Amino acid sequence: MTSTTESTAARAGWVRRLRFSGFSAIMLGVIIVGVLIVAPNLKMYVEQRQQIAALEKLVAEDKTVVKDLTAERQRWNDKTYIETQARDRLYYVNPGEITFIVKNDLDPGRLGGSQPPISEEVQATSSDWSRGLLGSFLEAGLGENAPTP
Repeated sequence: MTSTTESTAARAGWVRRLRFSGFSAIMLGVIIVGVLIVAPNLKMYVEQRQQIAALEKLVAEDKTVVKDLTAERQRWNDKTYIETQARDRLYYVNPGEITFIVKNDLDPGRLGGSQPPISEEVQATSSDWSRGLLGSFLEAGLGENAPTP
């Protein structure tokens, strides 16, 4: 038992040797107050840096959009581009030109669901295009949806 009391006394001895002076207490208080003052400001600094990074990312995205819009504006300054867009979007034609709009108005059930595989070789078809044209003409004129005179 004496050895435990001696080891306890030895451990307590170094604590007794520590002496807190007034200067040590003041410095400890200054450190604690400094941490309490700096911590909220440090938190605010980190949050502001995150906001700045997010805003810089938005600015970079906006610069990309501005660059794309500037390029598009330059395209619209070209007369050929405007003419091409009018032809494609609004179906405009120049005087004297004839345009055809082909609409696929066939029933999807009649077309069939599967397409034959594409081959590398040229193949001859077994149908005659002139008979197909005549059949299409007659079907359009004599079919169910034919206009009545």
